[in-house]
Amino acid sequence: MDVPVSYFFDKGITQSAEGFAESESNFMDFCSSSEGIQLMRAFTNILDAKVRRKIIDLAKALSEEDQTNKL
Repeated sequence: MDVPVSYFFDKGITQSAEGFAESESNFMDFCSSSEGIQLMRAFTNILDAKVRRKIIDLAKALSEEDQTNKL
């Protein structure tokens, strides 16, 4: 096969090596922010896995919509 390994994975999962450090830094900055801490605490208090999955799906959809509106 003449395709890179990343061809077989979801685009949202794979990242280029160049942007990895920056996205990791942004993630850590968010996790240590007041909003990040509040969100993580509230999320971990949700015991129903289906509800947590729906929240993740909602956040992804809102993020994709926000990115589309920026174009």
